[in-house]
Amino acid sequence: MEKELVLKIIKNVIKKENTVIKIDSEDEKEIIDIFITQNLSSYLYLATKDTKYLKYYILSTRFNIDMNNNMKKVIETFNEKKINHIIMKGYDTQHLYYDKALRVMGDVDIYVDPLKETLETKALENLGYKKGKRSTTHLEFSKGKQRIELHYNLFSHEEKIDNFFIEPFNHSHHVSEHTYKMNKDYYLAYLLAHYSKHFIQGGSGLRSLIDIYLLLENEDYDIKYMREYLKEIELDKFFDTVLDTINYIFETKYATVFKGNPKILIDYCLKAGVHGFREGNENYLNEMHALRENKIKFVFKRIFLPKNEIRNIYENRQPLFILYIRRILKLIFKRKRKGIKVLTSNSRGFLDFTSLGL
Repeated sequence: MEKELVLKIIKNVIKKENTVIKIDSEDEKEIIDIFITQNLSSYLYLATKDTKYLKYYILSTRFNIDMNNNMKKVIETFNEKKINHIIMKGYDTQHLYYDKALRVMGDVDIYVDPLKETLETKALENLGYKKGKRSTTHLEFSKGKQRIELHYNLFSHEEKIDNFFIEPFNHSHHVSEHTYKMNKDYYLAYLLAHYSKHFIQGGSGLRSLIDIYLLLENEDYDIKYMREYLKEIELDKFFDTVLDTINYIFETKYATVFKGNPKILIDYCLKAGVHGFREGNENYLNEMHALRENKIKFVFKRIFLPKNEIRNIYENRQPLFILYIRRILKLIFKRKRKGIKVLTSNSRGFLDFTSLGL
């Protein structure tokens, strides 16, 4: 009952339907929790017109206004410093929504030239952002509740799918000054690749699915061509599952070849929350299951990253054996449900990835 009501609310809001939805008191707590963990709480007021949910809409609106104001300054600075950049995901897809409060951004992802890291870092620090953690793909910056990820890679280049996204500027067009935007086919492929990786690595919420739906509705996509385009990175079947799920929620009629299972995808999205890793979601078991590797091999791969990657993460020139010891300790003590802990996890909660085309 709750799941169908959640989907009804999403469809009602996104398609601007006139019917007012009532949430029964016995379902209210769970429905609110779902929409908060999906980062879609602003939908509650727009679907019900009940003022007790207005606070969620106001908070979402205020957060997005603050984020957009800060990002205008970032873009102005990048243009002044002649820093080429591609802004991706939330900050870009929010423009597909008739009300930006419907697309709250957790952070802003910006792809930049990896050879200009010093200039890019200084530009953000001059705007009050503090440099944070580094991963194999990006460097984090934060100011209050606002967070920016400067990407030097879109993915970690461990698989065939990652190599497809090595040179984003070569698949982008100039918008203005030093701002670029991915070409539409490449961008849809990137969103699908990012979405699929979240599934394998622990889950993703319904928000990405809504983004893709609105992108398809607002851009003139050739679905048959996109399916062939995505075969190169083996995401054509997952694309069909996403299309089937969009058809299920929004009553569209996108043609598919592979018949995925929308209900499994939706259940997993609801279980995961917007960024995955909710209680009961055995994310690294799911990843291991998808990769079809044994536990020892899986853990070994998580610990012993390539030399250049582990040096990037810890940003120092200590002997490698010291860095790998630090890596082991971090995986054991600081990251829940990651790394070593997979050895003691049970096998419950596996997602049937084959039914999603992954």
